[in-house]
Amino acid sequence: MFKQLEGARLGIFVFLGTVLLVLSIFLLGNKEKLFSSTIEIKAFFNQIEGLKPGAPVRLSGYDVGSVSSISLSSDTTGRVEVRMRIDN
Repeated sequence: MFKQLEGARLGIFVFLGTVLLVLSIFLLGNKEKLFSSTIEIKAFFNQIEGLKPGAPVRLSGYDVGSVSSISLSSDTTGRVEVRMRIDN
């Protein structure tokens, strides 16, 4: 009887370890440039046709960051707030 419990404990331990490993891979895989320092900039635009989160931010033709989020501005001007992560 104790051997069956021992096997069940080992199976649960291996299963939970595998689940944690897979979850951490997915969570870390979504991060861009994990160990580089970035700053976040907020800008307001009247038109952002076709812009999506994750789109590259370019300066003089070079990728310097990415768009992190897009939302409507809290004021009544109808502008769109774009948050960008820029590499230091």
